[in-house]
Amino acid sequence: MEGMSTNETTRLNQAVQTAIGTISGQSNGPGNQQFAEATESMTEPVRERLTKAVRDRVAEGARDRLEEVVRERVREALRERLEQELRQALLDSAPGKFEPERVADRLSDRLGDVVERRIAEGLRERVADAVRDRIGDAVRSALIQSALREQLGPSGIEGLVSTIRDRMADVVRERIHDSARERLREVIRERIRAAVRDRLRDALQSAATQSQSGFGVDSERFVAALRERLEEPIRERIQEGVRERLRDLLRERLEDAGRESLKESLKTAMAGMRVSSAAGLSRGEDLERIHAQLRERASAAIRQRVVEALRERAADAIRERTEEIMRERLGGAIRAALAEQMALGRGFDPEGLAESIQFRMTDSLRDRLTEAVRERIGEAVRERLGEALRTAIREGVTENAQQQLVH
Repeated sequence: MEGMSTNETTRLNQAVQTAIGTISGQSNGPGNQQFAEATESMTEPVRERLTKAVRDRVAEGARDRLEEVVRERVREALRERLEQELRQALLDSAPGKFEPERVADRLSDRLGDVVERRIAEGLRERVADAVRDRIGDAVRSALIQSALREQLGPSGIEGLVSTIRDRMADVVRERIHDSARERLREVIRERIRAAVRDRLRDALQSAATQSQSGFGVDSERFVAALRERLEEPIRERIQEGVRERLRDLLRERLEDAGRESLKESLKTAMAGMRVSSAAGLSRGEDLERIHAQLRERASAAIRQRVVEALRERAADAIRERTEEIMRERLGGAIRAALAEQMALGRGFDPEGLAESIQFRMTDSLRDRLTEAVRERIGEAVRERLGEALRTAIREGVTENAQQQLVH
């Protein structure tokens, strides 16, 4: 199954479990209602135990691991954007009038948006890995101490741990980006504003001293020195504020993921045990065989039908949206960069001009390309993934039924 991404593997696991649950529910005997009621009664306390275990044990450990991501993304954002934003804030000041409060507000808004977006993207990229193993350990421990221990057995417990772990990690990854931007927005902006207010006056005095030359103040050295004095306090304030809120953010998302994932996972596990029991098979043996057959077929179908469609549509989206952005933004970015060089008295500086144009184009190019690729990927997945899975599952179920007749 080389070539499958983690997301594809998780979706495939869910589809396989759904197929097994569907097969197990096709019997219309009088015991179905009683079985459903007994399953609900048995799994409810287990579900509560699992939710509490995951929420309490996973959030703290995951936060410690994700703090490194936060530090990386804050550092990157400030290194890339702080100097340009300081330069722009100085250029935007009214002639002959400098207002520190306006500088603080501008940096809070402009830098805050960049830092917020970078942190949210970093959390989305890393959160699944940060929580997956910890979810597995918490779920395994809770199941071993539950009433389902004997019914599931060691192989059944490990299968359920794998299902719950992958489903919850996937849900947390899907939700963390928007939740992080919403929950961290104000604290990031407030910490930037406070750091600039506290340090700007001293930073200006130090920068003025460092940037003196035989011809007066070197404006570029002044801006660079100002960035150097402000970067560390801004970074420390942001990291402190995010750390205070990250644990609660993770707890909320883990609890949401538990509510969505645990009930269906436990129900599917119980249904699987019923199927094996009714067929007189050893516990877990039949489900593992069906799982392996469907997984292999589905992975082949996804590679064949989905991956190629994704590649083609993503490439088309990138070309089309890049052309749009060049038409809309490049001319204005070049004019603004030239005007900035004239205002700073720098003459024609190719390096500075390129940096200024890049500063004005990077965010819009990245955001628009990301949006376009996400839209096209969504279209391809909706159209091709269901088709591939339905075909694979139909073939797998038919093959399994034929094997049952032979035996």
